[in-house]
Amino acid sequence: MSWYYASNQQQLGPLTDEELNQKMSGGEINGSTLVWKEGMSDWKPLSEATSAASFVSATPGTIICLCGNRMPQSETVKIGNNWVCASCKDTAIQQLKEGVSTPTLGGPGGNLRYAGFWIRFAAKFIDGILLTVVNLIIQFAFTFGITGITGLQGGGAESVLEAVMMVVMILIQLAIQAGYTIYFVGKKGATPGKMLCRLKVVRSDGSALTYGRSTGRYFAEWVTAMTCTIGYIMAAFDEEKRSLHDRIADTRVIQQS
Repeated sequence: MSWYYASNQQQLGPLTDEELNQKMSGGEINGSTLVWKEGMSDWKPLSEATSAASFVSATPGTIICLCGNRMPQSETVKIGNNWVCASCKDTAIQQLKEGVSTPTLGGPGGNLRYAGFWIRFAAKFIDGILLTVVNLIIQFAFTFGITGITGLQGGGAESVLEAVMMVVMILIQLAIQAGYTIYFVGKKGATPGKMLCRLKVVRSDGSALTYGRSTGRYFAEWVTAMTCTIGYIMAAFDEEKRSLHDRIADTRVIQQS
């Protein structure tokens, strides 16, 4: 049976029982680490996943504390969602007071809050305004440059130069738009418009996108744009609020609390 575990708000795995046990021994996973495998209804701390506790210990009634130590449950106390030993009691109480919560993860048994059509439209509209301002600045600069340069030219050279500079301007605008989307989604998981709307682009399992997948998603949106908005409207009816390019790139847009 394959196990998945949470680390830095990302889902990692799958791991076999032996691999999970090795990570516990190496200190990468402890009793507070969230784990999931098929058959579990939701993510749980390893110390609460009874099936996990049973496979890492041959002694019935043994649990895994926050510190990663295995001990009889009779020697621990439950604080919040964790069974802890005497040494970890103060730490667990402090975490409870500070409101330390478990991360919201996707994937099997996860709990992603998918962003609806209109909030995504609002984020896209904001990004559109920002990119329009940048494009207008570039267009003004090129128009001014073309006017100044062609004023010194004569004959057919003027029209050729204008055409070349217009092509260069369009290519620069397209490059800026691509870089804007790919960088922010790959680095932050969201463009400025999505950040303002508290949205984030993630994989189907809740993990972050790489720059490669961010690039693929950007160009997949070109396909969506060719569908006369149908590819975007799909998000209003899809159970996971996916547009066409989300389906192509295996991504989801989620709302953050």
